[in-house]
Amino acid sequence: CRNLSLFDAVKVSLGCDISITTDSGSGWLLGAYGINQIVLYTNYQKNHFQNLDAMIPLNYNNNLIPLFGAGGINNIKQEKIIESIDKLK
Repeated sequence: CRNLSLFDAVKVSLGCDISITTDSGSGWLLGAYGINQIVLYTNYQKNHFQNLDAMIPLNYNNNLIPLFGAGGINNIKQEKIIESIDKLK
């Protein structure tokens, strides 16, 4: 899907079994619906060195696995993401 509004993208995402997201607006919206989520996050905020979990979206049903990438989310190993998918099934 391309060129969708935020709300249309959320509607499409609600039909998915699992969402892999960041600490973005859509991640927070999907968390409000309790969809299974894997959240990729890092300490990208300037001077953000403590309480790194503060940016992780909340999940209504606690169906969330946060994965921290030191130095950026591209540093999260694919194997960790696949393991997390298996846990949420």
